[in-house]
Amino acid sequence: ATSVAAATTAASNDDDGAAAASNNNNNNTPNPPTKRFTKVDKEKWSARIDDLRAFLSEHGHCLVPNVYPPNPRLARWVSCQRYHYKLYLMNDGKTSNLSQGRMRQLEGMGFVWDSQALKWEEKLRDLDEYKATHGNCSVPLRCRANSQLAVWVKTQRRQYKLFREGRRSAMTEGRIGVLELRGFVWAQRGKTPHAAVVGNKAPRPHNNVASAGSAAGRRGHQR
Repeated sequence: ATSVAAATTAASNDDDGAAAASNNNNNNTPNPPTKRFTKVDKEKWSARIDDLRAFLSEHGHCLVPNVYPPNPRLARWVSCQRYHYKLYLMNDGKTSNLSQGRMRQLEGMGFVWDSQALKWEEKLRDLDEYKATHGNCSVPLRCRANSQLAVWVKTQRRQYKLFREGRRSAMTEGRIGVLELRGFVWAQRGKTPHAAVVGNKAPRPHNNVASAGSAAGRRGHQR
């Protein structure tokens, strides 16, 4: 509660640009333009912060879903803050409605700017728990213990396939490396014989036609 209150005070000061200037003098980042918010804007901000604080108290985090029927206004507001945060990073806050004080206020509440990255890390921890129990990362498609993990594993395989094809994908070299270290299997069981692990060469497919022909030839010689 104390840290949230302190962040709220900093946000109030930063609305007039004072905290932002002093904070940036301690590093090499450029000073963002001064943010001056109207009384109405400040009232709206305070109202949404109260909503977010109530959500945090109920759920233990600030990951408000994009679709949140109990408070759709809060869901839209959270998405808007992430959008303006990206703008802030892209152009030093010139076209963003966020000030450093408001960012600190949200971060003091545990606000996550990149929700997708956090969710990926959470699923990775689930995968680690699965491996600790089963000794591998071969999560079945129908995993009753954790159906969401099964969906996530399937998604990683699909994204990896898109990545290898040079198409748009959420997969990255870094994520591939992280999964590779865990022995993640990219080919689903039953689709590719002896599914290959990232970093290892896939075994050469068995030529059933040639094998059948060789067997027939051997039978011919025996006759």
